[in-house]
Amino acid sequence: MPKPGDLEKSLAVLSKLKEMEFHSRANIETLAEVTLTLEEELKQREFSDPIGAVYSAQDAFHSKIAGLIEAYQTKCDALKSPA
Repeated sequence: MPKPGDLEKSLAVLSKLKEMEFHSRANIETLAEVTLTLEEELKQREFSDPIGAVYSAQDAFHSKIAGLIEAYQTKCDALKSPA
């Protein structure tokens, strides 16, 4: 049984998770730009693999946090209308 204030605290957590997801998406876009700059403009292709690894890690994080947000949204919805 939820305690008073659980919904508000849970919604605050959800908000923080959504903020992290937003920044994660922005990081992916920035990494794509950096990749183009390194490879095409600066011709520093020795950094292609390392930046690709960072991009992959950020993409994996983004996928996981998006799934977590979806699951936690369901939890928050359940707190809004207890059975």
